Amino acid sequence: MDGFVPARKKKQKKSKNSLDVIGNHKQRIEDIKFDICSTQFFRETADSIKMVLQEKLTTAKKQSSNTDLVCYGLGNFMDSYIARYQLALLLALREELQIVEGCCEIYDPQFVPEEGALLSELNFTVLQHNQEGKRECIEDRITVFYMPHCGKALYNNVLWRNWGQRLENIIVIGNSFTHMIENTPSRILESTANYVIKIQPYTQETLLQVPSQYEDVFNDTSIHTFRSHDLQNVPENFWQNCPEPVYDPSDAEIIFS
Repeated sequence: MDGFVPARKKKQKKSKNSLDVIGNHKQRIEDIKFDICSTQFFRETADSIKMVLQEKLTTAKKQSSNTDLVCYGLGNFMDSYIARYQLALLLALREELQIVEGCCEIYDPQFVPEEGALLSELNFTVLQHNQEGKRECIEDRITVFYMPHCGKALYNNVLWRNWGQRLENIIVIGNSFTHMIENTPSRILESTANYVIKIQPYTQETLLQVPSQYEDVFNDTSIHTFRSHDLQNVPENFWQNCPEPVYDPSDAEIIFS
């Protein structure tokens, strides 16, 4: 019995500490969200996304409730202030776009249990397996992919999985496709971002106007959308010959399942 009592106390203390950590980080993220929402940067970013989303919803004759939000590659936000700010913006956009909580999914293979618990408290559905970005959008819904500072292969996989006219049903918020192509050696691009190369000429891209205080958090981030009339102007055989990408792990910047 003497050995049992201390062990039980230690377990209770650990549980309380874990709850304290979650609570403290939740408050920090809520505070950051409040600060971000008061900026012109947020207003311009939210308005740009809302305009793109509304255009898609109107074209497809859908309501805002027909929108899913998927976040990949956020990282360990309990350790990284960049990831915390990115999560805070995600929360603010979810509210601004009026995306219902049950339609918001998030995944990063590096999440620790406390991060998963906090995300659940924030009403995200934390995915339990690594999709590697190979998420097929539901035909009658719009999917917003929030992927700040992800590896090239993750964007490539999202495009590959929805290759074809289905691309008009997605919005990608993440690293600028244009800058990716301009600043990456062709050897790396061809092996990790072949679908990005193909679709970039038919992509409407809006680069976020990031103020200096957020430069390291949201730099090089764009809103990418694929309009129906642009996709209809692709070459006749454009959608053909679209094999599933295979990567060299040393180049791909992606964690495989």
